[in-house]
Amino acid sequence: MEIGFAGILLNHPVLIIGSTGFVEDYADVPLDGSVHASEVHQHLGVPALAQVAPVLIKLWRGPHTAVGETVFDGIVDLPDGTLAAFDVENVSRFTKKLGKPGTYHLTIRVDDPKRASRVDLVLDRGEGEVEIGTVLELSIPPIGGVTGLAVDADAALHLILSEHDLPLHRLANALDLILGEWVRDLSDASPRAEALRSARLTRLVHWLRGQAPWAPHNVFLDARASAEEQIVRASRGNREDFDAADAAADIIRSLKYDRP
Repeated sequence: MEIGFAGILLNHPVLIIGSTGFVEDYADVPLDGSVHASEVHQHLGVPALAQVAPVLIKLWRGPHTAVGETVFDGIVDLPDGTLAAFDVENVSRFTKKLGKPGTYHLTIRVDDPKRASRVDLVLDRGEGEVEIGTVLELSIPPIGGVTGLAVDADAALHLILSEHDLPLHRLANALDLILGEWVRDLSDASPRAEALRSARLTRLVHWLRGQAPWAPHNVFLDARASAEEQIVRASRGNREDFDAADAAADIIRSLKYDRP
């Protein structure tokens, strides 16, 4: 699951990843391509985009979006149990406390091995991949690290909405999942069930905000109302008549407001 993210603007084309310890000379830090899986380091470097736009860093534990190319898959030593990612001048820094001091299995995936603009850091990634999308004509990237594990509905929803690429695909799959759980729990009128249904819609609207940050607040309220109305109507009728792609397209069209 995603447990952290940050954007770091680099002046030099190397992102340092590893412990929070001080790096006296970043030139001595091995680059990912020169590191063997059997070696243990406190720091390693990833060639990354500099002086153009922030480098997106996503931190995952276990299940993760299986995108990009793996440039490192091995062990890092974290003396204080904290993983850090920072520029060579140590001006911009992202840190995350992981647990006890010691060694951790880390996988690094990037969108471009020579000049990454996105870096995924995956702890204990596991093996294999699984498809979690249910709208076959609108597929989304698979999820890695879930072989032999059951992905419950809320974890699947989180993973579907953990990215902002393929907006129509992700929204359609999210709506289909929410509808499926809505129908499954229709007989449950308890406050907990109502809260869970509401939380899933809130998660969906939060994701929509990332798609159209320029849109006014009332647009997202309308989008939530539209999604809920379509789901409730479908749950009371024949689910097979619900077209997730069309429902998603209607909601996305409602967000196409001109920027202020």
